[in-house]
Amino acid sequence: MILLGRPYLGVSNISDDNRIFCQNWQLVYVNNDHCPGKLKLYIGCGIMTEENNINKAHEIRISPEDEKYYTACAQYIMERNEEHFFAVTRMTVDNYNLLFSILEDKLERFSNRRPIGSETRLAVTVIFLANDCNVQVLALVYNIGISTVRKVISETCDDIWNGLHPVFMLPPNKREFKIIAKEFYANTSLPNCLGVLGAKDIRIASSHNSKTTISVILLIICDANYVFTHVHVCALSNDIEGGILAQSEFGQKILDDSLDIPCNEKLPGSRTIFPYYFVADRTFPLRENVMRPFPGNNLTQGKEIFNSMLSNAQEIIENAFGILSNRWKILHTKANISPEMAEKYILATVALHNFLMIKNDNNYFTSELVDHRIGDRKILGKWREEHSFLPTYTSTSTFRSSSEAFSLREELKEYFLNNLN
Repeated sequence: MILLGRPYLGVSNISDDNRIFCQNWQLVYVNNDHCPGKLKLYIGCGIMTEENNINKAHEIRISPEDEKYYTACAQYIMERNEEHFFAVTRMTVDNYNLLFSILEDKLERFSNRRPIGSETRLAVTVIFLANDCNVQVLALVYNIGISTVRKVISETCDDIWNGLHPVFMLPPNKREFKIIAKEFYANTSLPNCLGVLGAKDIRIASSHNSKTTISVILLIICDANYVFTHVHVCALSNDIEGGILAQSEFGQKILDDSLDIPCNEKLPGSRTIFPYYFVADRTFPLRENVMRPFPGNNLTQGKEIFNSMLSNAQEIIENAFGILSNRWKILHTKANISPEMAEKYILATVALHNFLMIKNDNNYFTSELVDHRIGDRKILGKWREEHSFLPTYTSTSTFRSSSEAFSLREELKEYFLNNLN
């Protein structure tokens, strides 16, 4: 593991023309084609604002061929500047160490040649996902080939997903769904709500034609605490019956009423027995267990109240997407990648998001990052100021809803109208 924090790597006795800066995490590296002979490497851990600050770097004279080099460099930075460490990895040192301990066995590789170490594999990948850092930068800094860096990132994204999602993204059972519903009711006054459905259209440059883009759809269900309970990633295809929801396993279960959710219960303060449901926007079909807003303008008071109540829940998933896209810059990449690689990157960031949210990483999530209230005043989250927007996926499907679904929406509308002060 090497160069965690906001380090810069330099080589003595070369001109400034040969130093190249990585915009996202203030890294200096050198073009080795212009570096004759074996030159001394050093790492600086201070904040670098001008090129001439590089001369103030603290030197560490360790051979880059020695595996201990990586660990020594990382340890040096971890111990001296956690703020810089977070800026590059999006997590505290403690959570990074915990992450490595969870994934260590999966990260290990065996080869007749000397394999890339587990610590290096994780560091390269986390830095890449957090900063959308140029692969060539990482290759030069870590002294490994560009194709090797790409392979390491691909494999490690799989390791992150496979290692984290069975623990931090297990689908809720009935008991856990009831806990989620209680939290939604406490936060939004929505009764019987099991989560919010949302879909984002992540556009990537085609690996075959840089002038065209490919849409990769991220479909997610979010709980009341910005934690994702279900996720599905797929390339955009022709709309089918049920829309994007029908293309995922959990979505198909929602549509055919086979998802293991709690039985119908009374709405608070009334005798009305009502099913548990997910909140969704107009991208999704209205179902007995999916409530979406009333369409149109000039709505009645009851319909306006209903839509406003659902909007409170939809704000939660919008902020959850905001946290995700703000912390993991790879979701805004302009690089040419395949849909398969995009899926790997997205799933890895979703798994890391849940890991850090559940582990209460106070640097990863702050109340100022999301929309919040101070008294009666609503304050927009900082993620909005930084333009960390992912386009919302909009379906062109025409959904067929049952008369039962329409009746249930009317029931819930009347409940809000009669029971809210």
